[in-house]
Amino acid sequence: MSVERIANPLRTAGHPAMRLWSTAVDAMERRRAARLVGEMDDRMLSDIGIQRGDAERAIRHGREHVERALPWWGR
Repeated sequence: MSVERIANPLRTAGHPAMRLWSTAVDAMERRRAARLVGEMDDRMLSDIGIQRGDAERAIRHGREHVERALPWWGR
């Protein structure tokens, strides 16, 4: 159930039509991710570290602000 972005050379193109295409693809990916997250129960969401109310923010901006857990040998 991965929602990773697909490598797309059109994203890096500077042509306005390519930027429009990239924006449309981003919107489709966000809708797909929102649908997948909406299908998860609260326990699954907590396992990946988000709450239902934070799902949209996590989809749009990621979870960079979340401090990552270090393995026991890295503490």
